[in-house]
Amino acid sequence: MNPETEEKNPGIFKRTSVNSSTLRSIGYNTERKLLEVEFLTGDTYSYNDVPSDVYLRFIAAESYTTFFNDCIRNKYKKN
Repeated sequence: MNPETEEKNPGIFKRTSVNSSTLRSIGYNTERKLLEVEFLTGDTYSYNDVPSDVYLRFIAAESYTTFFNDCIRNKYKKN
């Protein structure tokens, strides 16, 4: 996705498909600092006020599930 497009439309998410035993994709909106985590079950959860550096560490993590459980699940407010 073009970063300029995201800046012009704050509702757009950068979405990354991941190879994980529990997660399907990770989405992030820079403008709103909103993280979306989609599970293989089809459930999608949104987390507020997630800094962009946390998102970048998440998509670079060796284990997405471990990073989610350790650094996101109980640390950010879920919508």
